[in-house]
Amino acid sequence: MQGHIGRQLQQRFGELAPQERRVASFILDHFEDLAIYSAADLARLSGVSKATVTRLFRRLGYADFKAVKAHARELRHVGVPLAAGSDALGEGAERYSRHLAREQENLQRVSKGSRRPASRR
Repeated sequence: MQGHIGRQLQQRFGELAPQERRVASFILDHFEDLAIYSAADLARLSGVSKATVTRLFRRLGYADFKAVKAHARELRHVGVPLAAGSDALGEGAERYSRHLAREQENLQRVSKGSRRPASRR
């Protein structure tokens, strides 16, 4: 089994292209659900192309997204904590600030979408 994918993302976060960082951040924030997402889901939810998702996983040494999902399921099966813990992308206040900023962005996206006229829904 390869090393914990969450830790790989943390350790290599600074090396990633900006779009790959968006995917990595999303994965780290939603790691417990990684095994249920598809590559297309990750792309859509993080606002990048599916090709970006594929490049990120290849950069980490995975042949394809099936291998990533298998790794996430294996981690669950052997009891390895899926969440990277308090060191996800920083500690304490810094980590909280990142989380808060992402949640605010998500709320803004949702509120923009809900302003559409009823006929367009």
